[in-house]
Amino acid sequence: MNDDSARSDVPATEPHGELGAPVMTAVARTSVFGRRWRGAELHLFTGGLRVTAPDGFDRGYRWDAVRVLQNHTRVNGGLVEAVYTLVDRDGTALSLGQGHHGLLGRHLQRLGVTSVTRGPVFVDPMRWGPEIQRRATAAQLPAALARLDAGERLTFGDIAVDRHTVSVKDRTRPWADLDEIRLVHGQVFFEEGAGRPALPAVVSAAVPNLYLFLTVVEQLRR
Repeated sequence: MNDDSARSDVPATEPHGELGAPVMTAVARTSVFGRRWRGAELHLFTGGLRVTAPDGFDRGYRWDAVRVLQNHTRVNGGLVEAVYTLVDRDGTALSLGQGHHGLLGRHLQRLGVTSVTRGPVFVDPMRWGPEIQRRATAAQLPAALARLDAGERLTFGDIAVDRHTVSVKDRTRPWADLDEIRLVHGQVFFEEGAGRPALPAVVSAAVPNLYLFLTVVEQLRR
């Protein structure tokens, strides 16, 4: 099931397009490894983001079209790794941050990811990472809600939602059956009464536009 929650008539990547006014910049962490990315920069704009490097690498993404995957690794409650992977509509992906994107081959295949480039490790990921998610969510939420109002179904990896039901793979439940949807320890849990699982848990790293999904769920459960 390929995600189409960010469906648009334009490509996610904008190598030469105008992305609006600058919002913030992050620089690459200095390391004896990964020399290719020395001097790389992450630029966030009102309309999207751009990753550049001294070797000529230059890739841009629009908030209203990009798919964002995130993988956080915690030890004893503390965040030790944070990776954000940006996926274009043609299936090419770029991961940013320290660590692994957390996806197995089967996850990548189901998401329609054809290749992943391991990109720079930028300083202060808990500053720019959530900002990427927030801006992608704000840009894509109106269209997502309009599609739901039109009777369409949105997919977020293995999860599919419409106005009346939520599905995980081949299992479907009405929203009224669910007491809570929780994001805990890198998994999305769907629970009915007394915390019983209503649907299989889903690895959050394989949920495209996780913030958008959680915001849509909040709207649907009102």
